[in-house]
Amino acid sequence: ALNEGLTTTEPSEAFTKELVMKRAREVVLLADSSKAGKVSFARAGSLEHLHTVITDAGINPKFAKELTKKGIKVIKT
Repeated sequence: ALNEGLTTTEPSEAFTKELVMKRAREVVLLADSSKAGKVSFARAGSLEHLHTVITDAGINPKFAKELTKKGIKVIKT
């Protein structure tokens, strides 16, 4: 699901989220591990704009490694 980028269940928010990410100097995503690899209805941004993911220790290690390979810092709490 990495190729899908970031998605959301709220289409009305998707455009705004993507626009903000494109203009930000640094983008930090806070999401629990159950969201990793899940694809929702509306695309809300590209991984190329994401710098850091903060999540819980339950994230799939393979998924976290793929993010790291893309230059995204993964912080597990």
